[in-house]
Formats: sequence, C-alpha cells, structure tokens
Amino acid sequence: DRVYVDRREFQALINQTSRALQMHAGMPLPEPTYQQLVKAARLWRTPRFMSGANLSARAGIDSWLATSAQTQEFVLQRVLVRLAEHSALTGDLETALQWMYQATEVEPFNDENHLRALLWLRDLGRRGDALKYFQQMKADYERDGYRLPEDILQLGADLQEEAAHRAVDEPPIW
Repeated sequence: DRVYVDRREFQALINQTSRALQMHAGMPLPEPTYQQLVKAARLWRTPRFMSGANLSARAGIDSWLATSAQTQEFVLQRVLVRLAEHSALTGDLETALQWMYQATEVEPFNDENHLRALLWLRDLGRRGDALKYFQQMKADYERDGYRLPEDILQLGADLQEEAAHRAVDEPPIW
C-alpha cells in the first residue's frame, strides 16, 4: 500500500502546469491549467509548510524542514499570485482578491502583492475596505521594522483624502 502525501500531489500538479504558466504569462490561463492550479492551492490548509507538525528536533530534519518550507512556500505564493492574475484578467476581481489575500499570508511583506490588492479594492469601489487594508498593512510593516514603498504610501494618502472628502460631503443622518 502507498501512503498519500499531499506534497507529492502538489508537486505533480505544479510539474504538469509549469510549461503552461510560462507560455501564458500576462494572459488568462487555459481552463485545465487553471483547474489544476486551483487544486494545487487547495491542498494547502495553512500558509506554512507542515504547520503544526511535531517532528523530533534533529539537525537533519530541521535543515530539511527549513529548506522544504522555503521552496514549497515560494511555489505556493507564485501559484496564488498567478491564480489572482488569471481572475483579474478574466474580470473577476473579487476572486482575484481572495487569491491575493492568500498570497499575502504566505509572503506578508511582498509590496507588489499588497499594491495589487489595494488597487483591486479601489477598482471595485471598496475604498473603505482599501483604506482599512492599507492601515493594517502599514501597522504590520511598522511593527516588524519595514518601510512601505512610496507608491503604496501615496495610494494610502489618496484613500485617506477621499475618505475625508466623503465624510465632509455626506449630510448627517438624523
């Protein structure tokens, strides 16, 4: 009998789709490729490889786990971003946002992914959500000693200014 290992299935799905991913960069994915990537992404229950696994502390296992985690999480992040791009290219920004949120859980300080999420929220007319997202992201960056890039800071300032104008322009509700 064979033991089912979801890491092997994940890797097999990635191997099956890698050529199509490269060929269709900047374009929507073919439906079979999209479905395979969705299946691969759904194999992950948390954004961390083997999260919660209790392995005996040995140098070999620790080294393997660290290397495997780094590699697998990098691949997962790429898959999630590509799924988000596909959804955005097909006009489904809500689904694109869901995939991008997952990508930012895997790589929480990826400026490009956060910028895309902010822009998609704004494009959907969800400016209040975009402002909350920006404020949380800014707090997370500051807490961990990172600095936001100027384009994100400017977008955040624009969102704050829009919110201030909306508050002034809206009559009070009695």
